[in-house]
Amino acid sequence: EGELNQILALRKPCICVNADRKSHTCGHTQMVLRAGSIAEYIKSHGGKVEYFGKPDKRLFNLALRDIDAPQEQILMVGDALETDILGGINAGIKTALVNTGVSRYDMEPTSIDSMGEYMHHRGIITDHVLDHF
Repeated sequence: EGELNQILALRKPCICVNADRKSHTCGHTQMVLRAGSIAEYIKSHGGKVEYFGKPDKRLFNLALRDIDAPQEQILMVGDALETDILGGINAGIKTALVNTGVSRYDMEPTSIDSMGEYMHHRGIITDHVLDHF
């Protein structure tokens, strides 16, 4: 927290290119904080944060512009509703949520027991749910 407060004291804008708040580590047994959590901290303490990454459709547009395939043949696969799946939705492509990742971890402490119900609760609905990847 001390280092983050030093960053805030600089009063410089921050650019977050990966809004993932957490991810798996140690053989999928633990979650660790990622850049999105740092950006949230800075923003919640009055700092300025610019996002350029998932779920921003500008990133997807850059990635998709050189792909020679119809949009309906492209699938965004990810484990986080708020970044991976929302990014695919924002870009107008099909999405598939891997049910063993971040969103499953986020759902566990809630009283919701199905990913379908959790997606409706979050307001982010994927086209497909994969049991594993």
